[in-house]
Amino acid sequence: MKIRTWALGGAALAAASFAAAPVQSADLSGVPYVAANWSGFYVGANLGFASTTANVSASAFGFTVEGSGSDTQFTGGLLAGYNWQMGNQVFGIEADINFPSDYNYIGSVRARYGQIYNNWLIYGTAGVGFIDSGSYISAPGWSYNGYSSAGFVAGGGAETKINSHLSAGLEGLYYYFPEDSQNLLGINVKTSVDVFTIRARLTYQLDGSHDFLR
Repeated sequence: MKIRTWALGGAALAAASFAAAPVQSADLSGVPYVAANWSGFYVGANLGFASTTANVSASAFGFTVEGSGSDTQFTGGLLAGYNWQMGNQVFGIEADINFPSDYNYIGSVRARYGQIYNNWLIYGTAGVGFIDSGSYISAPGWSYNGYSSAGFVAGGGAETKINSHLSAGLEGLYYYFPEDSQNLLGINVKTSVDVFTIRARLTYQLDGSHDFLR
């Protein structure tokens, strides 16, 4: 009976490592195991790339000219959030702000949902994104404030525990910012922006000192 229990435990651990199956108490035939604690407040930083595509149209005197352009740049920033853990499920909320080199900032406030696989948290996320291009031009009778907008953001990622407080991971996010319209010297300029970011993240969990048995 003991041999069968150990065999089932080893098979469950191997399956979780190679097939990414969720770790549950039933996998160990009732034997308690230590589950990583992802609950509580955390703060961190990220570093990566942002690929931005802008679609622009300019209209005047009944004529419209359209164009688009794209750019990839380094981005880095700060993040903070809170997680609630229920067994192998993690619910959370996170806010971040990043500073790509070509504009003032891009940020978001997002909900997160993930599942624990061994020492990994695999999650999806969605929420509200914010962007500001930082350009401002003015003169008597007209002004152009650059591009500043709120939109939608969604994506996902994976992170793993380094120790009870530190975790590291990789995250991809897609931002969509709707059309913004401004007047520049009598020309109606409309701009919409899409941003895709991929970035590494390092977080410190304030309440991470107590793992728990399941």
